[in-house]
Amino acid sequence: MVPRRIWPKTTKIYWDPDYDIPVIKPRHEQVDLFYVIRLTEPGDARPGFPRDYERLRRSIVYEFGTDKLYKELFENRFILLNKVPHWDQMWEVISSGNVWGQLYYDPFSTVWRFRLTYSGAYYAYANGVVESVMIDEKPRKGYHIASKDRGTRQVVVVDKQGEVVGLAEKADKGYIVTKVFRARKPLVETSNRRSNLEDVLKYNEEGLEQYKNSSVKFLRKLHDRHPLPIVVSYSGGKDSLVALHLTLEALGEPILLFNDTGLEMPDTVRNVELVAEKYGLRLVKAEARDTFWKAVWSYGPPGKDYRWCCKIAKLIPIARVSRAKWSSGALNIVGQRAYESIDRAKSPAIWRNRWIPHLLSTSPIQEWNQLVEWLYILKYKLPYNPLYDVGFERLGCYMCPASTLAEFSEVERICPNLWSKWLTVLEYWREKLNCPAEWIKLGLWRWLTPAVAKHRIAKQLKGYVIDWKAEYRARLIE
Repeated sequence: MVPRRIWPKTTKIYWDPDYDIPVIKPRHEQVDLFYVIRLTEPGDARPGFPRDYERLRRSIVYEFGTDKLYKELFENRFILLNKVPHWDQMWEVISSGNVWGQLYYDPFSTVWRFRLTYSGAYYAYANGVVESVMIDEKPRKGYHIASKDRGTRQVVVVDKQGEVVGLAEKADKGYIVTKVFRARKPLVETSNRRSNLEDVLKYNEEGLEQYKNSSVKFLRKLHDRHPLPIVVSYSGGKDSLVALHLTLEALGEPILLFNDTGLEMPDTVRNVELVAEKYGLRLVKAEARDTFWKAVWSYGPPGKDYRWCCKIAKLIPIARVSRAKWSSGALNIVGQRAYESIDRAKSPAIWRNRWIPHLLSTSPIQEWNQLVEWLYILKYKLPYNPLYDVGFERLGCYMCPASTLAEFSEVERICPNLWSKWLTVLEYWREKLNCPAEWIKLGLWRWLTPAVAKHRIAKQLKGYVIDWKAEYRARLIE
């Protein structure tokens, strides 16, 4: 059994039951008046965007044949999405202080689906907005329930006492139990008021100001101690955008450093140029040019466990430019957050990278969660990357092996020419390694070693056996 990862740092999001909105930083005397949302660690939830609402509605109609549940729980409400472990992409979906379900991407059917939590199932059954089936015995996963077709893919399972005990999905001549609820915690009770972004921003003004003042004070104190040239690493993403704005507030105009890997989506490159122009900043670029595209024919596709690309497309160009520009040192401000990964959660507030030791690096948003970030961006109307509006949660190299198949599907939709270029590379290596078409379709190229996640996906393919040693040897043959 794989041990559960423990996050060194987690974040809390509170919920005001009267105003029915999230709270980022309650006053000390108010804490006991609010609920803490029960989120999967690290709890780095973000606001829902129009694309999320669209996906959510479609997925609910796909499961239940109607959008009644969507209208009850999510329409005209401020929702949060909290990313959770999954073999592709999954978010917990929150409104009115409750986690009602999980929105997830099914890589085999290539559709977005929605799965109820106990809270969602209890509410849906009690209010008659989804279908249900009754079970006569103790539920267990895989149990077949003989029942007439309810006309939906997913139903709530109840026992003879009318208690919600699980979920089932449509199968031949009935339904198969797919989820048994063990923990059945009561719902969070709220006023059930409809709320929007403006309500949330207004309510959290004081909390946002506290986050901002703390970060500005930190940057000023650090620069007083280390009066070096100020360089902000800007990637075109939300984290570095907030870090840049805080730097402008605290220290004035910095130099902007952009690492152009040659693998960025056009919207990202345009955003970097726009931000530099808007704030009148000098822009320095570290350019990898076509280094990756030359190397990939020799090294093969990069993997989560085979990240040769980061060195040649990121570290080497940055090291080269920074040594040429700031050999005597600089204060490098980056948009790094503790809740992005376990490694970043362990990072100190100030550090030096062994590849660029002449730069003293720090992040003023290390303790910020995504909700705080987005409220800050929206309050100050910062020029954020439009890719966030169409469904992206993370930005960077468009074919990064750390991406999900859901994200790849969005890249293909928005930038078909870029994705076609990458497919040409993958097809070359698929033939060379003698792998099935699913090696590309299901993203099995994203691992070189026999990773657990790779096996979890591959076992769905009949007759396909992962032989990573043979694959590794084949990569070495010219």
